[in-house]
Amino acid sequence: MRVHILQAACYHAGMNTTRQRRTLTLMLAAAMTIMVVATTSAWAKDYYVTPAGVGDKTGADWDNAMDRHAMVILLGESIQPGDRMLLGSGEYGLIGHRATKTISIPRGGTPELPITLEGVDTGEGLPHIFGKYSVNNVKYHAHSYSGISLGEGVSHVRIAHLRLSQYMSGITNGGKNAHIEIEDVHIEQVREGVVLEGLSESSFRHCTIKSYAKRGMGFEAGCDNLQIIDVEADCTAGVGGWKTEAFPFGFCIESESSNHHIRFERCVARNNLWQGPDNKYWNGDGFTAESKAHHISYYDCAAYNNTDGGWDNKSLASVMERCVSVGNKRNIRIWNSHGGADQPTRLTDCLSVNPVKRGGNSNSLALWVTGTVEVEMSTFVGGESTAIQVDDHAPGGNLTLRNCIVTSQHESPVLVNHGAKYDPVDVATDAPQFEAPSPDWLGEPAGAYNSKRYGKAKGYHAE
Repeated sequence: MRVHILQAACYHAGMNTTRQRRTLTLMLAAAMTIMVVATTSAWAKDYYVTPAGVGDKTGADWDNAMDRHAMVILLGESIQPGDRMLLGSGEYGLIGHRATKTISIPRGGTPELPITLEGVDTGEGLPHIFGKYSVNNVKYHAHSYSGISLGEGVSHVRIAHLRLSQYMSGITNGGKNAHIEIEDVHIEQVREGVVLEGLSESSFRHCTIKSYAKRGMGFEAGCDNLQIIDVEADCTAGVGGWKTEAFPFGFCIESESSNHHIRFERCVARNNLWQGPDNKYWNGDGFTAESKAHHISYYDCAAYNNTDGGWDNKSLASVMERCVSVGNKRNIRIWNSHGGADQPTRLTDCLSVNPVKRGGNSNSLALWVTGTVEVEMSTFVGGESTAIQVDDHAPGGNLTLRNCIVTSQHESPVLVNHGAKYDPVDVATDAPQFEAPSPDWLGEPAGAYNSKRYGKAKGYHAE
């Protein structure tokens, strides 16, 4: 109908050639689209919320803010594309005795008109959304399933400037979600911070997840084309006696081929600690990626003080650049068991120093590898018996080092087990003369492990 109307307009305008009519048709269609978007945008509303509400509680402004009960109803029944839900300072707890989620978002926006859930510091800090999960009941609490839950198929949503605590999971989604932006959200005292399944083309930026029992961020399946930028996962947050489950992980990508193209930038994983029996393997990793995941990349990330791996990476042909790992039992652990010579895992300009064994069996290492791994311009320091170990797990270990620095107190800084291969190219193993090495170093000063002897010619170098 719209096309016929436009064509009629062309004839009335005296435009007789096919090219003239087509041009005017396209121009008028574009103008109508702009009018529709502009009209829809004009209908979009800002809703103001405080925990108890104020004034006439219509949500028209801060002087008439709706309460949290009305907010939940509006989100569930009538929020429209382009609407913004603005939460003022205060405490937002569970609503109703049988409630399991504080905030559910069952519908999304559009590319031009996303739905926004945003906290505003109105004088007492960012709004705090909280449940009933307790550190003394770390495995389950029926009335605190999630703080914020995105419904199945919900897309084009922005969530920002909020604090969440005391949930089984801080943020969850129902699947088939895309174009979700999470920014400046701070989660603590949870079993798991963020649990994702079926999420695409989305991002998490400038978030913290602290005091969790199991995982900071969990990527279950169907997670692709994600950006995780400036996010910190700190399991115990330096709190003595915080209870963790067997085996806590900072960022955990599960073994599904549908988990791919996930990019981490300037993320930090620390204090994923778990203590087991003395004769067992003690686990607890900073960054993990299981074997079926692929196209996983880490840039300028760091792992500190985790019981086992800073990285325990089994994904196919991943990339690490300018990453730092310190104080973990096996600072960097790369499997790449499915990657051949044409699909190596690559490390460039990375630093791994001062691995620490806290208990259990197995030894501490700066780098452990199997599969095909290629490393350039990186530095590896320390380890119980050697700095680097190359194992022959199927299809066999194959490690190449180029222009790297490898040092150990032991005679041989690299142990190559039977069946594995090691190809050193211009690797330095003697007296690199680091700027300010220390067993207590945790990232500052950044250039502490720059080599005075080799400068930028070999090994990791921080600017």
